[in-house]
Amino acid sequence: IAFVSDRDDVGNSTEIYVTNADGTLPTRVTTNSAFHLYDFPAWSSDEAQLAFQASAVATPGIYVMNADGSGVTLFADSAANRPAWFGPGSSPPP
Repeated sequence: IAFVSDRDDVGNSTEIYVTNADGTLPTRVTTNSAFHLYDFPAWSSDEAQLAFQASAVATPGIYVMNADGSGVTLFADSAANRPAWFGPGSSPPP
């Protein structure tokens, strides 16, 4: 499970966390300073990566990172929001 929270009270920011299905071992996978806002984490079908929306950062947009928080890369900038993954052979709903 991936979720967004301000639980660590890092100024006016939200961070992305991952946890087991039973809620144990919540781990923050974004490590940023105040005034960064992260939303809408979405798992890849193989659960190896997370896509998420970032705002209040130098380059707002959709980013992708490894499940452990490493390898953060910009996927789409500016007006992009609310990422979703679709498995092989599937397509987004109309």
